[in-house]
Order: sequence, then C-alpha cells, then structure tokens
Amino acid sequence: MNLIPLGSGGICNPGSYNYAFIALLGKQKGRDYFLFDEPAMAEAFTQQANQSTRNMGFHKHHANLTVKINPKYKK
Repeated sequence: MNLIPLGSGGICNPGSYNYAFIALLGKQKGRDYFLFDEPAMAEAFTQQANQSTRNMGFHKHHANLTVKINPKYKK
C-alpha cells in the first residue's frame, strides 16, 4: 500500500482508492496480477470486492500479508 499511495494514478477519492486496491488484489473477472502465500486470501479479496456492503478497509487489515507479482506479468 505504501508503494501506491492515495493520489496515485489520479485516484484521490478514498472510497475509490480503497475499492480499487481491494479489486486489484482479488480475482474479479479473471484478474491474477498477484499471488498470495495464502491462496485463500485472493478469494477473500474477491468476495469483498463483489459485496455492495464491502469493508473498505479490508486491505488495511491484511497489510502484513506476503504478496508477489504473478511471474507471467514480469518481463
């Protein structure tokens, strides 16, 4: 989260930023940008992103998780 702070990419609205962060880490619509040491976490992020009553701070509660970039996106 520290590498992509609020305001990055023109996203200055905290609600939009939090949703984008949750969606980015989930597997909505086939996303697979990141791999977790705990694979179940990708599903947890996907479920949060899909809920209209999502916890917008969900990603902050899991800031200590180890996440790696999927090797197919590394060049």
